[in-house]
Amino acid sequence: MEKYIKFAGLDADLENRLIQYISSHEKKINSLAEKCKKHGFSCLARRNDMMRLAVCIAYIKYTEEDYKQLGIDESILKETMSDIGIWCKNNDNKGLKNYPWIQNHLKAELFKIGRLQYQLFKCTYVTFYYSKLPFKKGEQTVFIHIPQGEPLLLSDCKDSLKMAKDFFATHLPAYKFNYFVCKSWLLYKDNHLFMKPSSNILQFQTLFEIAFTDHTDSYAIERIFGKKQFNKKRYAETTSLQKGAKEYMISGGKLGESFGYIPLSKI
Repeated sequence: MEKYIKFAGLDADLENRLIQYISSHEKKINSLAEKCKKHGFSCLARRNDMMRLAVCIAYIKYTEEDYKQLGIDESILKETMSDIGIWCKNNDNKGLKNYPWIQNHLKAELFKIGRLQYQLFKCTYVTFYYSKLPFKKGEQTVFIHIPQGEPLLLSDCKDSLKMAKDFFATHLPAYKFNYFVCKSWLLYKDNHLFMKPSSNILQFQTLFEIAFTDHTDSYAIERIFGKKQFNKKRYAETTSLQKGAKEYMISGGKLGESFGYIPLSKI
């Protein structure tokens, strides 16, 4: 299991605590990992965050087998699993809380390819405005996620998209799709009102056709500031993004998310 622990990219202290935890609970951890494989991850709902982390690490052996069957290189597995470490940091290195998200990685339904993550995604959400989209409800797409922790450079994203196009054609040829899609605060149509034109976020937007917008601001505020404040003047101004967003909201502006798509044929 040591190799899989390294794949997760944990901070040194958490890694050491996890190794000790596994040595004391290995039989239970492996039993739960097998249960997750057979019946899904709901058995982790009432477990503590360290047990959730340990079970997800143990589960990687099953993911590795899936990758081998699909002919996917181990380097993609390592990159994909490094998201575990990011979400542990988001949980103050107390273990893994957000296992419902990580199960997508473990079930080989989400892959990190270069700068971006790509998830198999059937568009069935009832809140989507399908009349504004070039595909129908229920159609298979690939959803783009933007993992934290790295600069969002346009050149890296373009390279990632090209690699992803080749990846799906090579390793998942039976998964037919025509569009990459994304719903994110990074695509919000009014970001230009408080961001510089040269900002990485606005450059990233140029990759997409923006279809519709949701003015719910909770996710954007969480990503920019950490948590929502009743008094907008209490938001931090540590970064230029925080300063610009804070001034924009105080003056009456609203944050939100937009949905965009990229035709596969244009990559």
